[in-house]
This record gives sequence, C-alpha cells and structure tokens, in this order.
Amino acid sequence: MVPKKPVKPTHNFDVPGYEVLANIMHRAYEQAALGKGKERHANDKPFHLQPIAIGAQHFGIGSTLFQMFKKAEECQRLPADAAVRELLGAMVYAAATIMEIERLVASSED
Repeated sequence: MVPKKPVKPTHNFDVPGYEVLANIMHRAYEQAALGKGKERHANDKPFHLQPIAIGAQHFGIGSTLFQMFKKAEECQRLPADAAVRELLGAMVYAAATIMEIERLVASSED
C-alpha cells in the first residue's frame, strides 16, 4: 500500500551529541536499502511492498515483532560483527512495525 501522504525524509542527522545514534540508524537503512535487504528480499520493489511489509499487513505486527525478538535472541551467540548485523536487521523490522501501525491508523481515519 502506497502511503497516502508523501513521506518527508529527515535530514537532521547532525544534532550534537547524537552522532553515534545517527550513524547506527543510517547503517540500518543502508543494510535494508543497499545491502542484504535489497539483495535478498526487495525483488525490485519499494520497501512498503516488500515481504517485510506485506507480512505485517497479512499477519499483523506480531510477525515483525517476532522477527525482532528472533534477531535479538540470535545476536547473543554470534561474533560481534554478525551480532551487529542482526540488530541492524531488528531495527529494520521495528521500522516495518511502525509503518504498519501508522498504516492501520491512517486507514481507520478514512
């Protein structure tokens, strides 16, 4: 489902004291848009039409919350670099969860 209102990207990632957070958030975005997410899951579709979003629409946000849980659990037994990749993926699932909640709110306002 295409968002009804245009999404305005936030470019204010230069707030003093939040550089580390901005870096981590950007890495999660890059993993989804340019890395594993794009390579394995995108099938040339925009984020809101990929399985991560469609799954939440069909099965509810429990599906994305479970994926976040699974990645958080898995990261505890992985080497640091792999653990970080899993947690970046969990952040992308959190974003998909937020996207579905906002989609449901928007559709209930119609």
